[in-house]
Amino acid sequence: MPNATWETLSGTVDGVNAVFTASKAYSSGTTAAFMNGQLLFDRNVVGGRLWVETTPGSGIITIDTTHVPIVRTSDGGLEEISMFFLDTLPDGFKEVTELNGTIRDIDRLGGIIKATAELPGAIRGVSRLSGAIQGVDELNGSLRDFDRLAGIIEDCP
Repeated sequence: MPNATWETLSGTVDGVNAVFTASKAYSSGTTAAFMNGQLLFDRNVVGGRLWVETTPGSGIITIDTTHVPIVRTSDGGLEEISMFFLDTLPDGFKEVTELNGTIRDIDRLGGIIKATAELPGAIRGVSRLSGAIQGVDELNGSLRDFDRLAGIIEDCP
């Protein structure tokens, strides 16, 4: 699963440069950019955001040109651009939109299954299954050969 990250971005602070870069790629649609700790947001701008996710695979964002950071003349300090984001999935991981069939011999399967209408198939030989199943209308079948089953099962008829 992606990791949440907060970091100060790199880029020239000179009142002109609007392009800033995170240390790693981010997942598109997960960024929140800040200048000196304040969210870059203006309710008078369509969508409110004062940054664009320019190149997620390279960690690059572009700040609205009317809000680029400057060198403060009062104390010579630099304004700072920071960003909260979710990084991309680690190598070897893939986000799945459809799962149908049998999962066998998995050392670890973790994550969240959301708003699932149907999860057909079987999961066999899994040494660890962790996460949550959310928004599922029906879950039926059998649980066999568990050493440990922990968690909460709610609203069962």
